[in-house]
Amino acid sequence: MKLSRRTDTWTLPPAVTRLVVLGDPHGDLAGLEQVVVAEQGPTTAFVSVGDNVGYADGPQSSRFLARLAELGVRSVYGNHEDWATLDGRLFLVEPRGADRQLSPAAIAWCEALPARLDVVFASAPGWRVRVAHTDLGNGVEPEWPFMNDALVASFPADEGVDLVLFGHSHGAAIYRIDAAGAVTSTRLSLTGAERQAVRLDFGASFAVDAGSLGRPGYHPHPTRRGLGTYAVVDAVGRTVMLVAIDKVG
Repeated sequence: MKLSRRTDTWTLPPAVTRLVVLGDPHGDLAGLEQVVVAEQGPTTAFVSVGDNVGYADGPQSSRFLARLAELGVRSVYGNHEDWATLDGRLFLVEPRGADRQLSPAAIAWCEALPARLDVVFASAPGWRVRVAHTDLGNGVEPEWPFMNDALVASFPADEGVDLVLFGHSHGAAIYRIDAAGAVTSTRLSLTGAERQAVRLDFGASFAVDAGSLGRPGYHPHPTRRGLGTYAVVDAVGRTVMLVAIDKVG
């Protein structure tokens, strides 16, 4: 597909103080519906960190994108969108012989995605928040690195923000980077439904990996397909919460 390297800006009105961040969904429509039922409300908006397609086959990925569009969920593109062919055939599906073809509407939706999305909370003036699938670098082609304590130390500074929301690794984590560049991380155990919250203090920057709604796991450990993960940003309370859910069905 033809994907843009642009950065878009998304301004949330004062009434919207919560942002639900979907980790790599990979076409998990049932998981999406479960999260929407649990989290939707007048103070809440939804965003995806990308990799909305792939693993799920072309028809399932296309249905998932149609539902994101219906719900008005914003997103950036991920490597699975980037790796699709120009005519919308997915790089990887399971089982491998399944239909890889995205619908025309799904292709158009993906091609309209930005590489980065700056989120402006009217309820938190001056707070710099950015969504990107991972550290895309400044080159023409992204390298798609899996972030860790070492790589994440400069991630918010490189992006020029206080908080960067991302995915790609499928492992839900909150990274706090202090003024000296020291990193501390908080992770989910991925043993069942659980929550972990971190206060976003003003003396540090943060990088939050929302994990994966469709396929959470900490490489090289096995994927926990019965679970799904996402993050919730509270702009007024200045917290981020990682959430793992037991998926139904």
